[in-house]
Parts: sequence; structure tokens; C-alpha cells
Amino acid sequence: MNAARLLSTSVLCLALASPAFSYQVRDQEAPYGASQSEINEALRDCQRDEISIAICEWSSYRNSLKELRSIAKEVDQALSSDKVRLAYFKRSQKAWEQFRNADCDLDASSADGGSMVSGLIYSCRTILTNQRVELLRHFVGTLDAGSPVPLLLYEHQ
Repeated sequence: MNAARLLSTSVLCLALASPAFSYQVRDQEAPYGASQSEINEALRDCQRDEISIAICEWSSYRNSLKELRSIAKEVDQALSSDKVRLAYFKRSQKAWEQFRNADCDLDASSADGGSMVSGLIYSCRTILTNQRVELLRHFVGTLDAGSPVPLLLYEHQ
């Protein structure tokens, strides 16, 4: 099989194995490439239109990410003397982020690629990120209480 045919076959196989949709939202960039003045205007009236809703959801998500990064640093510090557990935490955090993004893509698929997709994704990510923040706060609390084996993260719900 020549190289060109092998490459085209590989690309086709990857395309068929991929979901029919894959939403790419950028955490650092405002939806629809909104400028700072457009962001400020949208934040004054989040229900004005779909673009405003998406911008407001993006802003909420960014705030949630800041909280997540802060509590993750606390976990890092709390586990700094236990390299094995710290490595497990970092691995679990990365896996959780992948899960969150995939789960929110699934939720947003109900919009069938429409203009509401980014707002739905940011809303979903905000909810799941806030839940993760609470779970990690609970985790840090069990470590701070001197528990040799922290309580299960999901026990408090």
C-alpha cells in the first residue's frame, strides 16, 4: 500500500472513530471573539441575547477555574510530603478535567451545533467545576483535621 493511500485510510479511520461533533471552546478567549467592551456590555445584561448569555457563562466559568486552581494548590501543598499521593491527585485532576469537558460536550450536543453550544458548555463546566471545588475543599478539610486516611470525597453529599 503506498504512503498516500495509507495516510488517507488512516485519516478516514480517525474521522470515523471520532464523535460526530467536537466542540472547541477556549477558556482564555471570550466567545465569538468579543472585545473587552463587548464583554463588559454583556455582563451588564446577561439575558439580552445568546451572545450575552454565552459571554456571561464564560465569565462564570473563568471565575470557577480560578477557585479550582486555588484549591488545587492547597491540595498540592497538603500532599507535598507524600509524592505518591500527590502524583495520584495530579493524575485524577487531569482525568477529571477530561471527563468534565467530554460530559459537557455531551450535554451541549442537544443544541445540535447551534448558537447556544458555547453557552451550554460554559454553564455545564461551571457547574461541574464548582462541584469539584467543593469536593476538594472537603478533601483538604479531612487532611487538615489530621485524618490519616481522608474520608471519601463523595461521602459528604
